[in-house]
Amino acid sequence: MPLLCSARAASKLYPAQKLLRHGQCVRVAVKPGWRSDRLKSRGGDFLGLRAPGLDIVSSAASAPDVLALIAPNGLGHLRRQVGILSRLLERVASIRVHVLCADAQMARIRDWERAARFFGDPRVTRTGRVLDPGVTWSTDTAYYKNGSLVEWLDRLSRVPDLERARLVVSDNLAGVLAFRSDAILAGSFLWGDVLMGAHAASEQVRDFAAAEDELLARHRPPMLCVKDVAMPAVVGATRAVRLEWMCDDA
Repeated sequence: MPLLCSARAASKLYPAQKLLRHGQCVRVAVKPGWRSDRLKSRGGDFLGLRAPGLDIVSSAASAPDVLALIAPNGLGHLRRQVGILSRLLERVASIRVHVLCADAQMARIRDWERAARFFGDPRVTRTGRVLDPGVTWSTDTAYYKNGSLVEWLDRLSRVPDLERARLVVSDNLAGVLAFRSDAILAGSFLWGDVLMGAHAASEQVRDFAAAEDELLARHRPPMLCVKDVAMPAVVGATRAVRLEWMCDDA
């Protein structure tokens, strides 16, 4: 865990994204001089994609130490981060963690004892309906016409802790780099790579993958991965931190 414990950078404002419409898809690019406070001044509705009734709140009166983003696809991303962040809570008594994950994921792990302990810890807070609907797997190419590959970026931009957190960990949404170039990624594959392998005919997928590739090339973030199964794209596009299998007996 030394990487997660030592990478607590001082809070500052980070370059935000410029979003260029292309049908329902939005291409992400970083424009020098743009700052996230300017996005806020525009009411957080710069995509025209505000979700009705969405309530984004800060995790606490003061900034959390860690903001964790969990891809809404399945349970593996959430299980991994519950394991990692639980260890972090054990090692650092004063740490505070804010988790962004899907409500559906929480419903499916309600009988998992370790998750109950983790989310029951007073140092941990959670917000749902930010990353979901979002980046997920489908065998149906037409599914990606629904805008979900990019709409989550607008919702994420309105989470105050995105800017305030001392450390951002994303499992495994590389789009966070548009807001926090210092984010640490986790996972053994990249969504753009996987989706292009299955749905290259989709214009929305191609634009999503191009935006992700641009962010990775610009920032080349560290990415925690399982060395035995990490895909070549992870090794080639990130500063891969190759770890053993993250096994859990609980």
